[in-house]
Amino acid sequence: MKVTNNSKAVQGIHTLHGVAYIHPGDSRDLVLTLSHALRAERLPFIELEGDPVEDPAPTLSVSADGKEGVYIPAAEFNGLRESFEKLGQENKALRQRIAELEGTGAQQPKTIDEVLVLAEDGTHFKTFEAEAKKILGDATPGTKDEIIAALKAKQGA
Repeated sequence: MKVTNNSKAVQGIHTLHGVAYIHPGDSRDLVLTLSHALRAERLPFIELEGDPVEDPAPTLSVSADGKEGVYIPAAEFNGLRESFEKLGQENKALRQRIAELEGTGAQQPKTIDEVLVLAEDGTHFKTFEAEAKKILGDATPGTKDEIIAALKAKQGA
């Protein structure tokens, strides 16, 4: 394809053989695939003449740093993007559902036995006190031992 750079700066165009740079006002004959041509034609200062070559079949390649990569044609890539966005929406819906379910569980007050376990398992005092306050109300004592006594008294009642 004949590619013309109508801008005032050097522009890089992706081709079948890598990036090719075109100076302002210059034209070059380059081998562009359909996906490369679609990318280039979005640039208002690039003029394309001719037909692109067909996208090659997906192939596995290894770069100089030893990392593997896969070439994916534009149409297939767009399909993958749509699938990814759909999975993202499903993931978001599932996370919201989990939050709803966890929120429901967190709103249920703990039993006296569960709060007494918090007193013994090393839970932070303020967390223990907050759970005890849900059961004892404003009459919650100020110390851990007094709270445990009040909970046991309420449990025996």
